[in-house]
Amino acid sequence: MKNLLKYIVLSMLSVVMVSCEDGDIGFEFDDQDVSTSGSIAKFYIDQTHLYVIEENSLSVFDITDFENMQVKAQVDINREVETIFRLGDVLYLGTTTGVLFYDISDPNLPSYLSSYNHFTGCDPVVSDGQYAYTTLRSNAGCGGGTNVLDVVDMSNLDNPVLVKSYEVASPYGLVLFDDYLFLAQGSNGMKVFDISDVSNAIEVGAYSDIKALDFIRDGQNIIIRTESGITQIAVNADASFSVLSQINY
Repeated sequence: MKNLLKYIVLSMLSVVMVSCEDGDIGFEFDDQDVSTSGSIAKFYIDQTHLYVIEENSLSVFDITDFENMQVKAQVDINREVETIFRLGDVLYLGTTTGVLFYDISDPNLPSYLSSYNHFTGCDPVVSDGQYAYTTLRSNAGCGGGTNVLDVVDMSNLDNPVLVKSYEVASPYGLVLFDDYLFLAQGSNGMKVFDISDVSNAIEVGAYSDIKALDFIRDGQNIIIRTESGITQIAVNADASFSVLSQINY
């Protein structure tokens, strides 16, 4: 656990360091209405709590007093958990075999709601509250034999329903930007889809030069983690964008 907390602190510091190097980037803890964490994040932090996934478990820490964090819950997850995403009072846990939904209206006591199951594959997930968007990637580390973007109807959290699957190339992370979805495809670049009609998503942009892995939305900007560093873009209302800064490493 000490090594885990050290990793979390170092990860947070790396975000802050990036923020300090570019005056246009701001960093704040997430609130309950909008998640600014990446879609392949391993932990989530807000003003009072820290949620951490470790292989087959979810841990909850009270960080009201950050120097004396308290473990409030450790939930056994009978699957291999890969990613965590929060929107409102719901945690979305991406696993190798599906997405699990947990109610955290009591932040100290996550309670299982339901799941959306699929074949084995890597599984980032984001949501706008009405729909969840999750990608499945097939490679040596993820298993399975499919590369798709699934759209899941979340209007009934007790019974999530698949709306449509879209075939995509080597999908990694993703982020919502109003009526648009930005999809990372690693060495295959980045694509942008108009999802105003989720049953008929339309590709509106493809960028082979941006080898995107994951995203964090920061207001009207998106911070992109790429294969070679970090790129910050300012996004327009039609999902076109301009590059504000780049940090290579």
